[in-house]
Amino acid sequence: PLARDMSTAASAWWVCVASRPARVKPRERRKPPRRAPSSLPGPDLSAPPKTHASRRQVLAFLALVTSGSSRKAVAGCDATANPPPAVDIAATLEQARELYGTGRLDEAAFVLVTAISFASGCDSLNSVPPRLDPASASSAVPLLKLLGDIYTDQFRWDDAIATYTLAIDSGGALNARGAFFGRANASEGKALQMLRLDEKNTTSADALYTQAVMDYTLCLGDTDTLNSTVTYATSLEKATITFERARALGALRRWADAKRDYETAAGLFLSGRDKKKSDIATAQAAFCAFEDGDLLRAIHTLEALSLRLYSSDVRAALVAAYYKAGDFTKAESLWLDLCQLQGAQCGKYSNEKWLLEYRQWTPGVVQGMQDFLGMR
Repeated sequence: PLARDMSTAASAWWVCVASRPARVKPRERRKPPRRAPSSLPGPDLSAPPKTHASRRQVLAFLALVTSGSSRKAVAGCDATANPPPAVDIAATLEQARELYGTGRLDEAAFVLVTAISFASGCDSLNSVPPRLDPASASSAVPLLKLLGDIYTDQFRWDDAIATYTLAIDSGGALNARGAFFGRANASEGKALQMLRLDEKNTTSADALYTQAVMDYTLCLGDTDTLNSTVTYATSLEKATITFERARALGALRRWADAKRDYETAAGLFLSGRDKKKSDIATAQAAFCAFEDGDLLRAIHTLEALSLRLYSSDVRAALVAAYYKAGDFTKAESLWLDLCQLQGAQCGKYSNEKWLLEYRQWTPGVVQGMQDFLGMR
């Protein structure tokens, strides 16, 4: 039925797609690492976006238009005066996700922006975020959310934040919950990048982390805006959001609040049968207790974890906690024991950057370890 309403080129593409073998399942999107962006040069964001379309992109573009109309998106955004052709949102998302899942981010973005242009009657090919007509804005929310994800994976933090914000403004809190999570991710990414360029620029970074906490809170439904209506498919979904909010709170040095969120996330991960992530959240809660001055709680939690886990990292953190609490004998004894573990990497614990960015230790625990090593 779809092919009857298509142009000749689009119909040929549809037949080709219908006869091809099943596609490979797209990779699951993951949040970019929480360390500073790679030192490799990124894309030149000052250059104008490329508008040249490959043959595959043109075919994808034709498949989006189910009405067979050849009307172009125009500079004006008046959907009443210039009715846009119908766009199959589900088909567009599938096409973009397939490209995205195989790492072809530029092509996926082209498909999405083209579809948004047609859906809204606005020429958005050279506009970030895309331009929308208010009358058709809500239908573009899923496309905008995925476009924001692509910009995030390209480390285009400002473009990602602007696109997620447009999705939120267009679809409202309930329809754009995923965009709140995405905008929080992008805000944290931008904050990390700013701190990498200037470690003293904490004011601007803190503002971004504060925005991230607000977005995670909205995503969780912990406000009157969403509290009575938000539901989650599994406890793991809520656990992930709570864990990410705890990290943002830690970046703001709100240790008591971060500890509470980590403990909540640990329980949710455990009820979702993800014991590994539950243990990670529990260890982070202990780090926050350390930072908040509750050494006894930190030591008790780390001791319990060290008895269950074959982890040099937990034991090393416990060494720092023992030393900070003044128990030098326990600290030295445990250090000697853990250095016998296979793959303990004891030599790396003098590397503060490695501990902060890769091992995700908090500053106080890192300093405790350096003090202990300095004493030895």
